[in-house]
Amino acid sequence: MGDVICKTELEGHTRKDILELHQICSTFDQTAGQVYLSTELNYDKTIPAFYLMYEEDKLIAFLMLFMPEKGEAEITACTHPQYRRRGCFRTLYERARNVCAEKNIHKLIYVVDSDCAVGQEAIKQWHRASYSFSEFKMRWNSRQQDVGGTDSEISFWPVTIGNSAAYRAVAAKALEMDDEVDVFLEAVLPAGNRRGYLEYWQGMPVGVCHVSFDDDEICIYGLGVLEEYRGKGLGKQFVRYILNEVKNESEEIVIEVDSDNQRAYRLYLSCGFEVEQKTDYYEENIEEAVF
Repeated sequence: MGDVICKTELEGHTRKDILELHQICSTFDQTAGQVYLSTELNYDKTIPAFYLMYEEDKLIAFLMLFMPEKGEAEITACTHPQYRRRGCFRTLYERARNVCAEKNIHKLIYVVDSDCAVGQEAIKQWHRASYSFSEFKMRWNSRQQDVGGTDSEISFWPVTIGNSAAYRAVAAKALEMDDEVDVFLEAVLPAGNRRGYLEYWQGMPVGVCHVSFDDDEICIYGLGVLEEYRGKGLGKQFVRYILNEVKNESEEIVIEVDSDNQRAYRLYLSCGFEVEQKTDYYEENIEEAVF
């Protein structure tokens, strides 16, 4: 096996290598999940997010850290079918774990596709991690659902420098974020492949939502309404507004929701979303890990 290469950003050829390896693994394992390679929402972009293992010029394994919150990192990993059971993941894990320990990241969250038999088998044998929750990826069925309009008492505005203070206040409470609010704000202000929106009810800012634009689909994420304004249908109104805003740019619109958030799950079903994929999350506290 080759040495581990650590990177904070990906060059074009390295990104291509990862996407090709992921496609090989998806075909072999008969899974349909995509690999998320953006570091825009990582709270500290100086921490290496990518860990790569090559044999000669061939990428045989990679591991990625997604770090939207301080103190924890989500791990997505992939090993070429011909190189499995040779310790590739363990080698990548140990390098990433050491970096996390140095940066005071103590919770590791393993992301495992529910349909990936080899991934499910591996995580069950990885006794350091325990099941935490599952997440559904839902896709909008544009042919089945009429989006509908929004209430006249409600208005929506893109997030800008001018309303950034209101955005910070609402996002911090509605999404239960602290320092991460600025990371989300920095990602949407350039108005590139991400957008942020504020929802106002009777003139008061009450909710936030975000949208990312990838090559083949649009993802709605970070949707939240202040607790004291929930139960008024504001979340559903927000989803309707976003769908009307982006449906002409692509009919491939997805959203993710935790399995234990039944209110949000039912909301997205009522807006025309259907479950496409289930992902399981397992947690490890590396302060307690024994080697």
